[in-house]
Amino acid sequence: MTQPRSQPQPPQSTAPRPATGSGGKTVLNMVRSLAVIGAMVAVVYLLVPRPQGSLVQPVDVPGAAQVALAAGDVPVVLPELGQDWQVTSARRDRPENGFPAGWHLGYLTPEQDYAGLEVAAAPTPAWIERATSEGVPATTQEVSGRSWTVYESEPRGAGQPRTSLVLDDDDRVLVVTGSAVLDELVELAEAASAAPVEVP
Repeated sequence: MTQPRSQPQPPQSTAPRPATGSGGKTVLNMVRSLAVIGAMVAVVYLLVPRPQGSLVQPVDVPGAAQVALAAGDVPVVLPELGQDWQVTSARRDRPENGFPAGWHLGYLTPEQDYAGLEVAAAPTPAWIERATSEGVPATTQEVSGRSWTVYESEPRGAGQPRTSLVLDDDDRVLVVTGSAVLDELVELAEAASAAPVEVP
């Protein structure tokens, strides 16, 4: 007896079915949520105030000067400079290892460079060498009618070379030093030489 032939089955499609139902809605909701969060972050960034100007911390210069005067071993010099000169450090350096006591002021200059003032009553050659970053006398510079010796030093590591102006006065030695341009160093030297000397 002849068996009936089976009918051929239609080929099944392998094309991906379009996303339907909750899966598609979930992706769409995620995109919307991210857009809302991004908009909120942008608004907060624009509305929250941010600090302006310099981040230099205030320095108690009068307090440091009182400490130095109370020690009684170093003259204190307080130059009068413009508001664009920001004090970054002020201290009395204690005498140690053969170095005399010293008075130090550090500044951030208007050009955002470093300038410092070092003062000592009876400095040794080693003190001047340290204050000028091992500088070598190179030339002289007239400042307020006085002749200052200009020291030049080589950069240390990744640092910048330094220029120092040194004035050997009657009862003190002033050293203006830093990576600032010469005009700013001269400005600090002028203010330092014009400032009254507070003697303990």
